[in-house]
Amino acid sequence: MAVLLAATPALQPRSRNSRPPQQARWSATRWSLLITALTLLSFGVAGWHPYAEDGGMYLTRVLLRLNPTLYPRCLPFIVEPLRTSLFEPLLAGMVHLHIALPWAMILLQLAALALTLTAALALMRRITEDLQAQLAGIALLAAWTTVPVAGTSLLLFDPYLTARTLCAPFTLFAAAFAMDSWGPSRVHSRRPPRGGTRSAIACAASLLLGFAFHPLMATYGTGLVVMLRLARTHRATLWMAVASCAALLIAAAMQLASAPSSAAVLAADTSRYYWFLSRWQWFELLGIIGPAIILLAFATQRLANFKPGTRLLARAALGLLASGVLVALCCGQEHFAAHPIARLQPLRVLWSVYALLPLLLGASLASRARVLASKQRSQTVRSALRFMPTGVIATTALIFLLAQCGSFPASPHIELPGRTNSNPWVQAFVWSRDHTANTALFALDARYVNRDGEDAQNFRAISLRSSLPDFSKDGGEAAIRASLADSWLPAAEAQRDLIALTPAEREARLRPFAPDWLILASTAKTTSPCPYDNGTVKVCRM
Repeated sequence: MAVLLAATPALQPRSRNSRPPQQARWSATRWSLLITALTLLSFGVAGWHPYAEDGGMYLTRVLLRLNPTLYPRCLPFIVEPLRTSLFEPLLAGMVHLHIALPWAMILLQLAALALTLTAALALMRRITEDLQAQLAGIALLAAWTTVPVAGTSLLLFDPYLTARTLCAPFTLFAAAFAMDSWGPSRVHSRRPPRGGTRSAIACAASLLLGFAFHPLMATYGTGLVVMLRLARTHRATLWMAVASCAALLIAAAMQLASAPSSAAVLAADTSRYYWFLSRWQWFELLGIIGPAIILLAFATQRLANFKPGTRLLARAALGLLASGVLVALCCGQEHFAAHPIARLQPLRVLWSVYALLPLLLGASLASRARVLASKQRSQTVRSALRFMPTGVIATTALIFLLAQCGSFPASPHIELPGRTNSNPWVQAFVWSRDHTANTALFALDARYVNRDGEDAQNFRAISLRSSLPDFSKDGGEAAIRASLADSWLPAAEAQRDLIALTPAEREARLRPFAPDWLILASTAKTTSPCPYDNGTVKVCRM
C-alpha cells in the first residue's frame, strides 16, 4: 500500500509554478497507517456476513472448485456465475497456499477495502491539495461503504466478498488516472505533460484488472473513464452528448435485434424488479435525482481550494448518470418481449456516481467548515465548526452501523471463523451439513432468504449440500443466463409458499424433483419425520 501511495502523486502532472501539495507533509507510511485505520473502521461499520446474499453464491463456486464432489445435483446454478471471473481461482489459490478459506475471504475483503480507500485518495489528490479535505473525503467514504445505491439492489461495498468487491478499487484507480492530462487539452498547455503516458497506461491496466474480476461493473467503470476524457476536450458537453446518444443507439439496435424470449426467461427477467425504472419506489427514484442535483452543483460552481479537475469529474459523473438513465428508460422497459438491455443493468452506472459523492461532499464539508471557522470571533464557535466534519462522519458511521445491525438482526455483526452463530436457520443448515449424505438434495421455500430472522444466509454455502433452485438468488442467475430459466421456473414455482402448504400439497408439488430432505419453519404442518427442530426451523425427510 505504501508503494501505491508513494507512486500515485508522481503520476499527476504539475506545472513549474504550482505550489507543492499539502499532502507532501505526510509520508506514505503515515497515509498507510491512516488508511489501515479507516479500513478497520469501514469493516466494523459494514460487518462481515460471508455466507449471506451474493457472498454465499460466490462462495459455493469456490467450494466446488476446492472439492468437486460437492453439489452433484445443482451444478448449473453454481458453475455458470463465475466463468469469466478471476475471483474463484484467486481465492482457491490462497487456500492452496495453506490459508484457511474463511480467513482468506477476510484478508481479501480487507485488502479490497484498503485498495478502495487508496484509490479514493488518488482521486482526492486530483481534486484538492487541501489535506483536511482529502482526509474528510476518504473518511466519509469509509463511513458510507454500505450506503444503498438507489434502487439497483447494490451497496457501495458489500459486507461479504464478491467479484464486485475486488473490481471496485480498480474502477476508482482508473478514474483517478483518467483525470490526468495525457495530451494537449483545454485545461493544460498544448505541450504533452510529463507523466501523461504513464497515467494512460495505469488507467488501462486498472480497467483490465477490473474486467478480470467483474466484466459488467468494469464496463461501466470504463464509461466513467470515457466521460472523463471527453470532459477534457473542447466542446466537452457536445462530445459527452454524442457519447450518450451513441450508447443509446447501440442499446436500441441490440433491443430491436433480439428475438422474443420464452415464458420462462420472461418470468426470470421480470422477477428482478430493480432492472426496470418503472417498478422503482419513489424514494428509490430520489436516489437518482439527489445525486444529479449534487453533481450539477459541483459541475457549475467554482469552489475555493478545489482544482479545476473537480468540475470535470462532476460533469463526467453527471454525463454517465444521464447516459445510464436514458438507456434504461428507452431500452429497458418491462413490457418488451425480450430484455437484452435490462439484463445488462445499465443503472449500475450509479455505483461509480455513488462512490464519488462522499469524496466530493466530504472534501467540500471540510473546506467550507474551515472557511466559516476563520470568520468567527468566538473560539467556541470556531472549535465547533472545525470539529463539524469529524462529527458528521462519526454520526453517519453510527447510523450505517445501526442500519447494518438491523439488516442482520439474528446474526453476529461480524461472523468470525470458529464463532458459533446463534441464527436458528444457520444452525439448521449446519446440522444438514453434519448429518446428511453428500448427495442429498434439499427443498426450501423459494423465498427462504427473505424470511424474518433468516438474514439472507445461503443454504448451499453453509450446508455444502445441493438444493432446488430458489426464487431470490437462483432467479437472478436465471435472469442473467437465459439457459438456466427453463430449469429454474418449475422448481421455483414448486417451492413457492412451501411452508404454508399442507403435507399432501407439498408432496404433490415436489414429487417430480425427488428431493431427499425439506427445510421448513417449525410451525409448518408435516407428516414426515423431522430429526432436527430448534423451535424455529426443522429439517424433515421426504
